[in-house]
Amino acid sequence: MEGTSLADRSEEELQEVRDLDKDYDKILKKYASKNAETIKMLLLGAGESGKTTVLRQMTLLHGGGFKPAYRDGMRPKICYNILEGAAHIIQEAANLKYDLSGIQKTVDFILERWQETMYSAGIDLDEALVDAILLLANSENFEETFRGKASDLQDGWWVFLERLKQFPAWGGPNWVPDDSDILHSRIRTTGFNTQEFNLNGISFHLTDVGGQRNERKKWMHLFNGITGVIFVSSLSEYDQKLFEDRSTNRLDESIRLWHKTVREKPFRRTAAVLFLNKFDLFQKKFYDQKIPIEYKGGRSPPTPDQEEDRNCAKAIKWYQELYLEHCPADRKESVFIHITTALDKRNMKKVMNSVATYILQEKMSATSHDSLPV
Repeated sequence: MEGTSLADRSEEELQEVRDLDKDYDKILKKYASKNAETIKMLLLGAGESGKTTVLRQMTLLHGGGFKPAYRDGMRPKICYNILEGAAHIIQEAANLKYDLSGIQKTVDFILERWQETMYSAGIDLDEALVDAILLLANSENFEETFRGKASDLQDGWWVFLERLKQFPAWGGPNWVPDDSDILHSRIRTTGFNTQEFNLNGISFHLTDVGGQRNERKKWMHLFNGITGVIFVSSLSEYDQKLFEDRSTNRLDESIRLWHKTVREKPFRRTAAVLFLNKFDLFQKKFYDQKIPIEYKGGRSPPTPDQEEDRNCAKAIKWYQELYLEHCPADRKESVFIHITTALDKRNMKKVMNSVATYILQEKMSATSHDSLPV
């Protein structure tokens, strides 16, 4: 199957994908009748790419949802996300030449609370801290200055900031995070987490592996017996630096990691799927805010002004060609690419159904021919 997105395929190829979706249950049942083994898939990619959100969506779609104890445990972590985001805004203010001297006491209070709790698993919000964060957010031209430009700010912080206005009904001691709260939260993965689910009698294991550099050495022992790899890359972080290395651009890091991953010996005979994720945030940053793509790897990206509409067709094609350029020649035609928004449940349901179908077809073909088609 071509290494392109649905938007960039011919009508013949689009019909093939429609047929895959239409025959999804049929393919699953056919595989289940002949195979008892588990389909094992790895979620790989650099940190902050959205791998954990993909795993959480599969929990909602096929894993029975989030258990009450898990929701309760997420409350202090989400509260910490809010405080951490406010602290990162303050740290970024000098770089963006934004003057906070008029609320210096509020700034000092937020930073002090953050420094006291930065190594904790989570915090409880109180009225004084909430008032301080909301006062910071009410500064003149605050959102225009920081949204999409504060490099360490997590994607969901603006969502949480709006909901914080409902404190203590939201964020208070009796508040229980809903699905959206959990999906928007950021908890850096250490080690690995696996979601097991069943589709028409077939057992799937989807494993999310920590993406920061110090976590990648743990990947190798998970490679054996893998059916497919889903590599997740963020479209929207082309102008941001790594959490663990402030000198490295996140797009550059993702490309280097993809280049290395598709050449790993255990993956040369597995299904390869590439998620170009966070398309919704990319549209806002690239098309709406006109923030150009930063890439110095030789392939010149299109500019925001070259796009005809919010589909950003030229930029998406550029991304696809960039990643395929870093594939071995014998793998390019077998890479299955999807443009994704992992926060969108309907989008992820459709995408994961297509991915499961593709991986099963590759698996059945490998069984029949004793190797994956390359």
